[in-house]
Amino acid sequence: MASTSEIKDVDEIHSISYFAAVLRSNSCLVMRSLRVSFSALLATASLGACGGGDDDDGIDEPVATCAEDTRDDEFVAGIEKTGGAGFTLALVDSLPAPPQKGDNRWSLELRDPSGALMPGYTLESAASMPDHGHGSPIEALVTDDGDGIYTLNPVNFFMPGYWETTITVVDPGETESEDDDTDIDTVVFKFCIDG
Repeated sequence: MASTSEIKDVDEIHSISYFAAVLRSNSCLVMRSLRVSFSALLATASLGACGGGDDDDGIDEPVATCAEDTRDDEFVAGIEKTGGAGFTLALVDSLPAPPQKGDNRWSLELRDPSGALMPGYTLESAASMPDHGHGSPIEALVTDDGDGIYTLNPVNFFMPGYWETTITVVDPGETESEDDDTDIDTVVFKFCIDG
């Protein structure tokens, strides 16, 4: 027959085993709850941050990949965009090509409605992600290379997704005052950047 101390030891072992089982069970519930909460949080964040265009019911649907996005331009060297006033900007070169995540350098050619090259103008550029409602934190510097060729560097796409780069042709006017500047025309290059 077992002694009282041996029975007490067995009872303690059972108590410890029971307590460990309760802890393990509760920790599994807590972990399962955290996993569900974390998964729900990720799903909500990805839907809110990466919404696509409106569909018929007015709800933004996420665009899964660039391959499925139909809003972007197909990149080819020399792709041209003509603004409402008839000025044409051709994306003569992109480094890297096609445009990629990070910093890109673009070479653009500006022509007037008659097709003549237009040196001596000012170009302003702004890259933005309309699905996210933000722009790029880095503004591209524009250099007039002469003969109607302009360099934008860097055109910064800091994250993957659909980007629109709006380029405005500005006539600087006769004086140094920005108040005399006149926006002549605007074009938009649209690229989906893979991650």
